[in-house]
Amino acid sequence: LAQATAWLRMRLEKLARDERDSIGAVKTEQDSQVQLSLGSPSDKSSEDDEIQRAFEVMAAAEAEVPPPALIYMSRLLGLSRFEMEVIMLCTAMELDTLMPYLCARAQGDSAKGYPTFALAMALFDEPAWDVLSPERPLRRWHLIEIHQNAVGPLISSPLRADERIVNYIKGLNYLDDRLTPLMMPIDVSYIHEALPLSQRSAVDAVVHCLRQGLKLWALPVVQLLGRDGSSKQTIAMHAAGDLGLDLCRIPIEILPSQSSEIETMARLWQRESLLIPIALYIDGHDTGQRDAPALLAMRL
Repeated sequence: LAQATAWLRMRLEKLARDERDSIGAVKTEQDSQVQLSLGSPSDKSSEDDEIQRAFEVMAAAEAEVPPPALIYMSRLLGLSRFEMEVIMLCTAMELDTLMPYLCARAQGDSAKGYPTFALAMALFDEPAWDVLSPERPLRRWHLIEIHQNAVGPLISSPLRADERIVNYIKGLNYLDDRLTPLMMPIDVSYIHEALPLSQRSAVDAVVHCLRQGLKLWALPVVQLLGRDGSSKQTIAMHAAGDLGLDLCRIPIEILPSQSSEIETMARLWQRESLLIPIALYIDGHDTGQRDAPALLAMRL
């Protein structure tokens, strides 16, 4: 993080200087009395060399085993290099108090002390327009927050890294606090007890089904049938344990009723299940027709 922040600071300073020089060149043409020092070619070459050295140091840190949290997260969530750099820029705002000032200078506006997609596209070497799509990882996984007003374009709207993501990058890994209040405890007192043969067979079948799905990158939804709710929780708990996962339980009746809310929750859960070794047990023991849409939405 320190190396990445140092590299970002240099890139922003260079972009700010280029922005100033560009404006200064126009003013010089308009008013011959204005005197500006635009810097010699050797100065700019030296600056480029410094930035390159900082990038090489950062790249060496990225190649470490295990990798830094930002690099590991980028691989898990399928981020492109440019998307990772956008996250890096937004996270740096929380780490370096100079970042708002440098962002404002780089954008040539003292009121714009924040990252934007436009700034990122000018700042980094491999910009891509598809990062604005709601189906790309930055927005799909809610990695960033976009503060867009009614009339402002998306590309110039302020960006902020999601608090959960900032903490993950800094080394704090925990279940998103928007999901935590919905989770209910599971009785683990029986987890070490020997299972009856019928339940052991059910656990093995669930584990086999999920492992096959992992190979195909298409995890199935496993439905446990039966009248005994505690037996189903026991099977789910043992199956999760065999897969090295912690099990979280949520009663279906407390799932959000609005389609937009349930979709947001489903995507947050999918993101969390990639960042933390967890599985979700939706307790629909008393499921009625009213709860069916919410249950189907969670399969997204």
